[in-house]
Amino acid sequence: MIIANDVVGAIVLLERALRLDPQNGHTWLVLAEAELRRMGFIRAEQFARKAVLFLSTVDQVQAWRTIANALDGRGDARAARSIRETHNIR
Repeated sequence: MIIANDVVGAIVLLERALRLDPQNGHTWLVLAEAELRRMGFIRAEQFARKAVLFLSTVDQVQAWRTIANALDGRGDARAARSIRETHNIR
């Protein structure tokens, strides 16, 4: 769905999937990335932070990257830089 540029449709399906499995960190992360593409920076950050709770340490790196990108999108470069430095994200 996201690849087909149907971000809104993808978000609807991801939210439905989360109702079935609310502890699926990968679904939270894909939802966060979909929101980021839609420029829903606040929701993207919230969903990526939720993903961090359920992902392995290795997979958390992408969630922290998404959080930093959302913060950049909101104009909070200082917080984004701090996240990148703290989690060694390039």
